[in-house]
Amino acid sequence: MKKSIILIFVLSIFASAQSGGPYVITKSVISSGGGRSTGGNFALEGSFGQPVVGNTTGGNFALNSGFWNGGGTGTTITYRPFDYDGDGRSDLSVRRPSNGLWYILRGTAGYMVMEWGVATDIVVPADYDGDGKTDVAVFRPSTGTWFWFNSGSQTFDQTNWGAPGDLPVPADHDSDHKADLVVFRPSTGTWYRKLSANNEISVVGFGVAGDKPVVGDFDGDGKADIAIYRTTDSTWYILKTGFGFFAQTWGQPGDIQAPADFDGDGAVDLAVFRPSTGQWFRSMSTNGFNVTSWGVNGDVPVPADYDGDGSEDIAVFRPSNGTWYVIGSGTGIIVNQFGTSEDIATQSSFIY
Repeated sequence: MKKSIILIFVLSIFASAQSGGPYVITKSVISSGGGRSTGGNFALEGSFGQPVVGNTTGGNFALNSGFWNGGGTGTTITYRPFDYDGDGRSDLSVRRPSNGLWYILRGTAGYMVMEWGVATDIVVPADYDGDGKTDVAVFRPSTGTWFWFNSGSQTFDQTNWGAPGDLPVPADHDSDHKADLVVFRPSTGTWYRKLSANNEISVVGFGVAGDKPVVGDFDGDGKADIAIYRTTDSTWYILKTGFGFFAQTWGQPGDIQAPADFDGDGAVDLAVFRPSTGQWFRSMSTNGFNVTSWGVNGDVPVPADYDGDGSEDIAVFRPSNGTWYVIGSGTGIIVNQFGTSEDIATQSSFIY
């Protein structure tokens, strides 16, 4: 495999008057020279000359249209984990260690097979190039090397980051819409992060030997948090970027951590799958506590948003027959045979 804020106080051409509260713009202060725009406090954070992403507000002002491309609402790339074609739905996807092949059933783009990695590699799919699509990627424990395929540019990349024994947990920690290279060292309870926005290196001691790293934005601020699940006492310890340190006991010995945003509020919820009983125990930030029976002993929890409704679904992959069992929060029960007994469901990549 080859390695192939600034706050802008500028208003431009608007197709029509745009308003929010007492603030109204009827004339461009750039294009027509003598125009004047006033009212309240205004702050625009977005790309210069490009559509504003989402709803930008400042004081009593709200902007919902394009910057220079006025009259539209702009588009936002909403990334769903394990969505390989960017259609807003997580795809059924497995990797077969014996031949290094990835088998992906994409919701819109269709079936795909790709050879990537060797048998001993760890599967680490994530959006490394920020195009809103999950990229095929592996981490090689023997050398601490990452190999990934950029779906946006169709190029290969590789980087050395980590050491033998490290557990890879890539996620967007700096809110630039690209997954950062992150490893957790279980022997010392240390996190090593290489942030993509500015190549900043961060080393954080958080955890003890035997802890399991978990991936997720638990406070919904757009940045992944440093978090671990301690199997000895079933306690979650999270360093939330927006709210600080958080700890909660949720689960019991033998449970498998399976965090996901089940209520669709943008914050990942605490959840465990209990193999002995096939039950899910979820502590959701807006919908409270929930217990659901779904699965049997031997199943692998693979929560993700399979129906594209913005809420992640309870789901298991059954290695014995290569079948996926999903409770779609918007569509109901989905059963699909995709894989074999030797395959690894990519949705289980970060469940250690």
